[in-house]
Amino acid sequence: DKSAKMRELLNKVEEVKVAQAQLLVERKKRLADKLKRAEENRASHLRSIQRKAHDEEEKLREIAFINELEAQNKRHDFMTLCQEQLLHDKSAKMRELLNKVEEVKVAQAQLLVERKKRLADKLKRAEENRASHLRSIQRKAHDEEEKLREIAFINELEAQNKRHDFMTLCQE
Repeated sequence: DKSAKMRELLNKVEEVKVAQAQLLVERKKRLADKLKRAEENRASHLRSIQRKAHDEEEKLREIAFINELEAQNKRHDFMTLCQEQLLHDKSAKMRELLNKVEEVKVAQAQLLVERKKRLADKLKRAEENRASHLRSIQRKAHDEEEKLREIAFINELEAQNKRHDFMTLCQE
């Protein structure tokens, strides 16, 4: 009876040991499962963080690309504005130059007209002086001619007087 009790007790101890071993195995399995799930969750969370980081990196690249495009557009707009300003300035200078050329042409034409007028006035005065001088010469020539006729007349009278005197002397 004692041995039966002992066997029974040993059986119970054995059952308890088996149960404890079983519990230990189950606990280890649950712990392993828990660790596995924790590792999977950690890996999943890490992948999520990596995806988010990749997405953020992608967004940053897109933002950098957009910023670069905007900077290029601003540079292009600035260059276009500079070119337009240069063209405007060149056009204004060209108009100013053309205006000056036109002013010079007008001034030269005016000077030419004035020079022609002065020359015409000079030629007219010269012609008037020449005509006046010619008239003066003609008057002098006419006066000389008159004097010559008078001298000839006086000479003729003197000659007649001498002939008359001679004739008178001869008759006496």
